[in-house]
Amino acid sequence: MIRWTRRLHKWFGLAAALIVVTTTVTGFLLIHKKSLELNKVRVGMPGYSVTRTVDASEILQLADGGMIAATKQGVFLKGGDGWALTLPAQVKKIHLHDETLYAASNDGLFASGNGREWKNLMPGHDVKSVRFDPLAITVATSKGIYTREAYPGNGWKRVLGFEGNALDVRHMEPDGRGGMLLAAKEGIYALGPGGLKMEEALAPGGEDRVDIQKIITDIHTGDFFGAYFYIFMDFVAIGLVIMAITGIYIWWWPKQKRRQATRAAGNNA
Repeated sequence: MIRWTRRLHKWFGLAAALIVVTTTVTGFLLIHKKSLELNKVRVGMPGYSVTRTVDASEILQLADGGMIAATKQGVFLKGGDGWALTLPAQVKKIHLHDETLYAASNDGLFASGNGREWKNLMPGHDVKSVRFDPLAITVATSKGIYTREAYPGNGWKRVLGFEGNALDVRHMEPDGRGGMLLAAKEGIYALGPGGLKMEEALAPGGEDRVDIQKIITDIHTGDFFGAYFYIFMDFVAIGLVIMAITGIYIWWWPKQKRRQATRAAGNNA
C-alpha cells in the first residue's frame, strides 16, 4: 500500500510540476505582455482557426471615385480589380486632409498621396488621435502629444510627454484660449501653459466602489500592489520554475543512478 501511494504521489507530483511551470511561464508573459508586445507576434498553431475577413472601422471615397478602407489588418484600396492591401499595419482611423491621406496606426502615422505608397511620419508611436488645423498637425500617441507645422520637412515637437500610464486620447479640440481639450478614455483633460489638468466632469450616481472580479484580476496580475511588485513577481515566477525543474531532476537522478549501478553489476557478473 505504501509503495502504491508513493508511486501515486510521484506521478501526481510530476503532473503538478508541469502545471506549475506552464501557469508560471504564461503568467509571467501576461504580466509583461505590453512591454514584450506579444499582440504583434504572429505564430501558426494547429487547432486555431484564422479568419480571412477584415475588421473594418472606416471607409472614405477618394477624388478619383475609388474607395479606401481602414481595418485592423491594414489599409485596403478598391480599384477596378477589387480590394487590394496597400498598407499592412493595424489602422484605427484614416483621414483625408489637403489631398493627402493619413492613417493612424499602432506602428505610427502613415501618409500617402494616392493610397498606394505610404510613408511613416512617426515610426515607433502608437497613434491614438490626429487633429488637422490650417497651419499645424497635432497627434496624440501613447508617448505624448506632438505637433508640427503643416509644411513638408518640418519635424515633430513634443507638447506633452506621458509619464507612467498614458492617456488614451480619442479627440482633441482647441479651447479658444490657446489651450486644448482632450477627450480620453480616462476623462476630459485641459492642456494649457500650466500643463495637463483633469476637468471636473464626473458621471452622475457614481460611487467609489469596484467589482470583486477586477480586484481578483489585479491581485493575480500584480496591479493591485503597484508597479514595483512586478519585480517580486518575476523572482517568484523564476523561483517556481527552478523548483519544479530541480524537483524533477532530484526524482530522476537517483533513479537513473540505480539503473546504471544495476546495469554495471549485471555486466560484471
